[in-house]
Amino acid sequence: TIRYYTTKRIAIKLNVCYHIHKKTEWIAAEGRLLRKRKGKGMNIDNYRVFIRVAKIGNLTAAAEQLGYTQSGISHIVSALEQEFGFQLLRRSKTGVSLTQEGERILQTLREVVNRDDMLKQIAAEIKGVRMGKVRVGAFSSVAVCWLPKIIAEFSNEYPNISIDVSVGTYKTIEDMIIAEEVDCGFMSGTMRKELKFVPLCVDRMLALVPPKLLPSGCKTLPLEAISDIDFIIPGEGSNYDIGRILRTAGVRPRVKYSGSDDYAAVAMAEG
Repeated sequence: TIRYYTTKRIAIKLNVCYHIHKKTEWIAAEGRLLRKRKGKGMNIDNYRVFIRVAKIGNLTAAAEQLGYTQSGISHIVSALEQEFGFQLLRRSKTGVSLTQEGERILQTLREVVNRDDMLKQIAAEIKGVRMGKVRVGAFSSVAVCWLPKIIAEFSNEYPNISIDVSVGTYKTIEDMIIAEEVDCGFMSGTMRKELKFVPLCVDRMLALVPPKLLPSGCKTLPLEAISDIDFIIPGEGSNYDIGRILRTAGVRPRVKYSGSDDYAAVAMAEG
């Protein structure tokens, strides 16, 4: 009788554990245990992780940015794939890319995350606390020369609001705004009719020219003279202003180098 009772109790215990295991997933990531019960709502943090992985295209790089381990990120993505019932990412030696199903669901996940942020901000405002996150897109020179002072002043006035800066070309900034990856972007203009452009200041457009290339007796370079020298121009989509100015003046530059990095272009011109 004792042996039977003990065996039965063990069987009952194992049966209970089996049902708990079937209903609950335990995901360990970066020293914290995330308990996720199926059918009990969404895990917004996991959605944020997936969105970052999709943007970067590399599990290890995403893990470093988010403060996770690579295995922790992999577990989260696998849990999402199990939750949705289809594959979200293709794995390869060079990184990861979205499957067709992953592409279809990505924008919806962004909207869910954005609405969650908005909900938290509204709840905080109701309690009399201003908090949240402002996501900004900017090209490199603005990120280096303008944003540090702007962010410092903003943070002094709104200490509970964080700022996330994404640096890119004009085109990528436009794409990020439309995809709701950022809330606003710093650009010198836009050709996208669906975006609203608000001028903030007027700045001069300058050309960086080695002294040896200046015409004799000139301290400045005439615009038409650009056609006679090797020209370094930002890549397509990285700066619309240069192309517009040259087209208006009827100047066809002899492009020697094209790239999206301002500082690389400056170094090449100085060299």
